[in-house]
Amino acid sequence: MLVVGPNPLFLNYIENVLPSLGESGVTLSTISGLVTNVAVRGRDDEAADWLKGDLRMVTFIARALRTRQHPLRDDVEIPVGRAIVLLKATYTKEIVERARRRPGNHNQRRSAVGRELANRLANEYHERFVHEGSDEFSQISELADQIRSTPQFKEVLQRVWPRLSARNFSTTSSGRARSSGPPARTS
Repeated sequence: MLVVGPNPLFLNYIENVLPSLGESGVTLSTISGLVTNVAVRGRDDEAADWLKGDLRMVTFIARALRTRQHPLRDDVEIPVGRAIVLLKATYTKEIVERARRRPGNHNQRRSAVGRELANRLANEYHERFVHEGSDEFSQISELADQIRSTPQFKEVLQRVWPRLSARNFSTTSSGRARSSGPPARTS
């Protein structure tokens, strides 16, 4: 197990606490101890450091994430083989609401959203077009995988629950800022 801490003082404390928790063989390091030959090129000013550490940022970031998780406004057609299956906006609303209640971070929950949307479409396709009941579960699972690999499905998933990184978090797909900024600092 590797524990990465902010500074040596913190790591010293953790090193003394871990044995009482029954943990041994733990490697402790700071970021600078993990990455060598990299010079720090910049540093935030004190106000930015304070703001980034403010607990209100949790609420601010959670709200900003929620604005990126949204159901479709209109139904979308997804081609599946020679057929077309309709992804209903109401399906995406239900799935987004469920995903918001799931544990995990935004990008982890994206996988669940994609699986659920594809399974919904696969089941719908199966009900409409497949009439033999051979190995139904296997067929639906394979069909869901096929649906997930289509460009149309990938585009819809990106609209409903986009994959986010720190770099693209603050902008929309058009590059415009999405939020009005972090909470104001109060003394």
